[in-house]
Amino acid sequence: MSLKENIAAANFLAIKKGLIKPSSAFGLFGKCDFILSRKLSSAGKYLRRSQLKQMIQGLTPSERRAWISVFFPTELLYPFGIIPLSLEILSGLFSTVGLSEEFLEIASSAGVPSTMCSFHRLLYGLCASGHFAHPDIVAATSLFCDGNLKSFSEAARENGRDFFFVDVPFEYNSTSIKYLKEQLEAMTRRLAEKFGVSYSPELIVSSVAKADVALKKLKRIYELRRARFTNAFRGFEMISFCFPSHYLLGSELLSDIADKIIESVSSGKDRHRYYRLASLSPKAKRLMWMHIVPQYDTKIWDLIDNGINSRIVCEEYTAPYFEGYDLRDPFGSIARRLILHPSNGPLQRRIDNAVRIARDFDVDGVIHYSSWGCHQAAGNVSIVEREFERQGIKFLNLNGDAIDRKNTTFGQHKTRIEAFLER
Repeated sequence: MSLKENIAAANFLAIKKGLIKPSSAFGLFGKCDFILSRKLSSAGKYLRRSQLKQMIQGLTPSERRAWISVFFPTELLYPFGIIPLSLEILSGLFSTVGLSEEFLEIASSAGVPSTMCSFHRLLYGLCASGHFAHPDIVAATSLFCDGNLKSFSEAARENGRDFFFVDVPFEYNSTSIKYLKEQLEAMTRRLAEKFGVSYSPELIVSSVAKADVALKKLKRIYELRRARFTNAFRGFEMISFCFPSHYLLGSELLSDIADKIIESVSSGKDRHRYYRLASLSPKAKRLMWMHIVPQYDTKIWDLIDNGINSRIVCEEYTAPYFEGYDLRDPFGSIARRLILHPSNGPLQRRIDNAVRIARDFDVDGVIHYSSWGCHQAAGNVSIVEREFERQGIKFLNLNGDAIDRKNTTFGQHKTRIEAFLER
């Protein structure tokens, strides 16, 4: 076991024995982070510490807390002082530190089928384990994963909590916007009633304004990365950044993180210590990553993201796609943002967005990770591949499991990646 896994295992054992609360265990894990994150850039350390702090708050019973799906519109939560904790992110963390097996077994024993997405199997195990204090609410959206309704409603039932669900329509038109806008406003009324707050549409204007400021900074990050190709972050760090860039919308923290990243990339000197150089080697192949990454340690990054032969320079889910919020119509703005997400609606929307990013970064190839059970992304990968090949951009689809490392064989990945890079 790695140092990271040993520290996590000791903390988790203390949780199971009732010696320590989960939030305190995560805090202790954070105390060791100066060792675990010593190779990260200064911006990378700030991002990691910020995410851990958010997670600790989301596990602290004295806080107002919501268990959410990763793309739930958190602009509705922050005005009520509700800390969102993404169960997919929590699942990913337990996989990262080698503690996923016990929770996957709980899910299996409860009859959760093995064909289901491993993120959702693990989050079910987490919810059913009894190790974590009940949240105030559970909330999800149909965006990104059509399995959210089943998984998160079950999490709410398991914990005896109110369930909030946002049904995001596929079509982008006035009818769909009106339908979603009405849902968002009704949900805000429910939240106000639940937490004893007088309802007013102005409640969410401040969080939408914060989200708009952060969105402008995220666009700045995208443009800087296009122009500079610095080695401030490992590829998987920026791929995973797509999640906090959504569940922190409406908070001041997202702007603070964005400022650190802008400063880091602008300076050109703040590098991740894995790389020997501060900037990408001119000879390195530029690669784009599609979909999610394995949450556990894997050697594939040494093959495709070493900064010398090749490097992950961009990814599909962190690229800006939304023009901005209208503070005169906060609910309508959030509705438009959700409907227009590239993973929502017709497949061509996702393809057009991905091709645009690949062209912006002038990539030499695209790697798509088809995680086990994710039918929504993996089910149409052959069509995505065909379009990239038609565009003259080579494409590699890797089948694996982003959560359960037992379902993934590195040897097969290595052979295919090496052949792909030689093309």
